[in-house]
Amino acid sequence: MVGTGVLAVPVIASSSAYVAAQTFKFREGLNETTRRAPEFTRDCRGHGDRVVMDLLRIDPIKALFWSAVLNGVASVPLIA
Repeated sequence: MVGTGVLAVPVIASSSAYVAAQTFKFREGLNETTRRAPEFTRDCRGHGDRVVMDLLRIDPIKALFWSAVLNGVASVPLIA
């Protein structure tokens, strides 16, 4: 179960990056270079986010849950 959650982290990070890219209308795609899609690449990385989460003692599993909830909420208007 924990392994599945760990495997889901990059998927949720990239899906959140796609949501942000479509919402704010900037270039997107995993095949784009950092120069062509800097916002998307920055959103996918998240290395700094993990350091901040560790320093703030945020539980990564709870963060994973709430990011999935936010993705679910954000997907409704995007689909409509």
